[in-house]
Amino acid sequence: MNLVQFPDDMRLYAGTTQGVFKVNPDNGIVTRLGPLDTSVEAVAVQGDTILAAITPDYGMPMRAPLHPLHGRGVMRSTDSGRHWAPCGGLLDGAQVTALAWGAGGFIAGTDPASILHSYDLGATWAEGTPLSGLAGASRWDYPLPPHTAHVMTIVPHPTRSMIQYAGIEVGGVVMSSDGGCNWHEIGATDPSASVHPDIHGLAICPGAPHVMYAATPDGIYVSETAGATWASRSNTLDPLYCRAVAAHQTDPDMAITVATWGASGF
Repeated sequence: MNLVQFPDDMRLYAGTTQGVFKVNPDNGIVTRLGPLDTSVEAVAVQGDTILAAITPDYGMPMRAPLHPLHGRGVMRSTDSGRHWAPCGGLLDGAQVTALAWGAGGFIAGTDPASILHSYDLGATWAEGTPLSGLAGASRWDYPLPPHTAHVMTIVPHPTRSMIQYAGIEVGGVVMSSDGGCNWHEIGATDPSASVHPDIHGLAICPGAPHVMYAATPDGIYVSETAGATWASRSNTLDPLYCRAVAAHQTDPDMAITVATWGASGF
């Protein structure tokens, strides 16, 4: 499941194996928006426009309960989920693994790892400097088929809109300070202060945006230097295989994670 909160009225959207659902915060009513008969890997919302990434098919038995489909890209609704149509262009047939809204546009991460932006509410897409050109990209990998690293999560900076972070599974954390035109690896120069390279989730404390959390299969890592250096903070966490993490709005010492007993537990 992928969750996103629409800040204007606190509506909560969930991407599930049965499509996108919306939760009304006033009365708790849950509404299924679609797309019908579609499993959703990630969701992003801006106004009446909703993007839903179709769960990619990696050919792994452990993902079978997620009802994956190969090469379906992203579905787009411009009327709050009443009607849906595929996103074309560079997302046509892409394996999209992450979505977000930031710097005035939608952001999409894919497998193999690339990051694309749309500044017309998802109608057209463009890629900045390819991630494959980063110095460490040749070491990125994934242990299971198709053995290609992918963008697992995208997190825009909460107060500086041009700054964006992305977590690579398996590769570490990359950052852009110009709205996604150019990317560079962070937190990898000193092995003793680096983050685990298998990134499952990232979170930033809005009230203290220099504090970041990373969910990994080896527990939680924390950065107090905007991602430049990291330290393991798993302490008594059990199990350790963390799948997602969320940071408190104002308290940088508080976070919530979801953990399972190994890679096969969803």
